[in-house]
Amino acid sequence: TAPYAYLWSTGATTANITNLDSGVYTVTVTDSHSCTKTGSVVISVSGSNPTNYCASSGTPWVDWITNVKLNTINNASDKALYTFYNNVSTNLNTGTSYTITLNNGFSWQTFDMYWKVWIDYNRNGSFEDPAEVAYSGILPAPPLGSAGGTKVGTVLVPVTADLGITRMRVSL
Repeated sequence: TAPYAYLWSTGATTANITNLDSGVYTVTVTDSHSCTKTGSVVISVSGSNPTNYCASSGTPWVDWITNVKLNTINNASDKALYTFYNNVSTNLNTGTSYTITLNNGFSWQTFDMYWKVWIDYNRNGSFEDPAEVAYSGILPAPPLGSAGGTKVGTVLVPVTADLGITRMRVSL
């Protein structure tokens, strides 16, 4: 029964809200008899692409990433402190698991290698959310003199992941 009161997850109290970024928005509507109904909507803003990612670097003199495979990505890389592959992409579906294969090279010594992969699922330009660690694992040191090693794992894209273009970071 009218009149209605609105309370959005953004704090807005109007019937309509505008200028939204991609995300999940919830509204609770209360009528004149204090009856409430809550609903949610997923907004995907096409074309918005975070670009404010912080730089990352490593020390590739003993070990380095040589290849990353995820869905249609099969990207070889060389010995470098950090490499930005903004021309490499793939499409991933929410609620779906994908195999990730990580390869590394060694110069002369071998060590246990700790891998970590982040995907900016909420597309906020940051990899700080613990839920954005898409994969982590340890590759035991291969025998001395080995050219490299391979670690295979699984990435599960959460159903709550924001739709659209985002970034992945792979660190060794």
